[in-house]
Amino acid sequence: MTNPMAKWLALAAIAGALGLSASAQAAPLAPAAEGVRDALPSLTEPAQARRAKRPRIVCSVRYRPFYNGLFWSQAPVRVCWRRY
Repeated sequence: MTNPMAKWLALAAIAGALGLSASAQAAPLAPAAEGVRDALPSLTEPAQARRAKRPRIVCSVRYRPFYNGLFWSQAPVRVCWRRY
């Protein structure tokens, strides 16, 4: 195929055919997907409640001055704290 437009049209046709066959194969799985979708809130609520009670630990880098014997300099120090 020397025509670039024909190449893109052929690729679009192949992608459309694959999409139709994939949707036809996924049709029997629809009831199972609905069951999972219905059970999803009951599965995620305990994990979200556990995560809500746990404080977050946040870290950052601050620069502290120190005297190295000749002059004052700054050193990076990692500081962490709990955020509730």
